[in-house]
Amino acid sequence: MSSQYVQTQDPHHRPTAEEVRDARKAVIAASVGNGLEWFDLTVYGTFAVTISALFFPTDNPTASLMLAFLSFGVSFIMRPIGAVVIGRYSDRKGRKAGLMLSILLMFVGTLIIAVAPTAATIGIAASIIIVLARLLQGFSAGGEFASSTTFLVEYAPDRKSFYGSWQVATQGAAILLAGLFGFVLNNYLSEQSVESWGWRVPFIFALLIGPVGVYIRSTMRFSHQAGACR
Repeated sequence: MSSQYVQTQDPHHRPTAEEVRDARKAVIAASVGNGLEWFDLTVYGTFAVTISALFFPTDNPTASLMLAFLSFGVSFIMRPIGAVVIGRYSDRKGRKAGLMLSILLMFVGTLIIAVAPTAATIGIAASIIIVLARLLQGFSAGGEFASSTTFLVEYAPDRKSFYGSWQVATQGAAILLAGLFGFVLNNYLSEQSVESWGWRVPFIFALLIGPVGVYIRSTMRFSHQAGACR
């Protein structure tokens, strides 16, 4: 097997200052967008009880909660589809196009959830809106994983595993941040406040951060590395 192995990186290569600077910018571009993607995807679960009451009301609270968790899980169905579709799109149109598409789709999905009227206002249509938004978020997250990891590895002038590790590192940080939002809001706001407006706060936070990620990615100079741009 060793005779068939082709080393793709010269161990003696010393990256230039420009290459290191570009790689750091790539980490920022990938991390902001990737963190936003996974924050948006995860924070829904921290408010599942509240969302179940507002968007999936039934006579049985347990049934409502199960419906809310099903709407959380349905996003995982779309993740492999998003990975394949956006991955192919990135190969054809370039990493920048794929990363821009994934973050914009996640932004739209989050916006829908943040402003969605509850079942008390529009009935069962509220449940359908939330499920569609979750499907869109899952599709986006699947595409983000493949595209951002490839982007980081292609952009790295050396230590490709280190640069690629930022993909998973920012996932963990985003999940932690989503959990902190859930802990603080659920523990320091009254139940009425959480149901009235508190549960929307992390989604609004994501909407404020989203344009930053879009801007950083749109102004990123995609590099000389093979496959990084077309």
